[in-house]
Amino acid sequence: MVSIKVPKPHLYSGTGTDCTKSKLLSWTDSIERYIIAAGGTKEDNSINTAACFLTDVAETWFRTWKKDNEKGSYQKLTEDMQKNFVPSTTNDLIYQKWERISQIKEGKVRPITQVAAELQDLALQLSDMSNFIKQQDYT
Repeated sequence: MVSIKVPKPHLYSGTGTDCTKSKLLSWTDSIERYIIAAGGTKEDNSINTAACFLTDVAETWFRTWKKDNEKGSYQKLTEDMQKNFVPSTTNDLIYQKWERISQIKEGKVRPITQVAAELQDLALQLSDMSNFIKQQDYT
């Protein structure tokens, strides 16, 4: 069996640039990968592991959340974090970004794989986006 060293998840502060859906999703993904790679399970280890990687406002918020959600799940934690740290207007901003994506940026043609990755990132943040909207041509 090969032993791998799993990088620790980054800290989530709940302030500044962390207050985006993309940053929160990146943080939750890194927590989940860390737990699984360390041999744990999301059901048993996720809330306590996530708490170890909170700082600043998010850490203070978590103390209150934990007190009010003694039997809370990791899914509830991440949903509540999104409600508390990601502005409610975020989806509107993401839709606007979706509509403005172009292969041409600053007068240069970008690789289509870069554009596709950008679109995929936005689509992941908008889980309720229909396929019809995804396929629209805004040109």
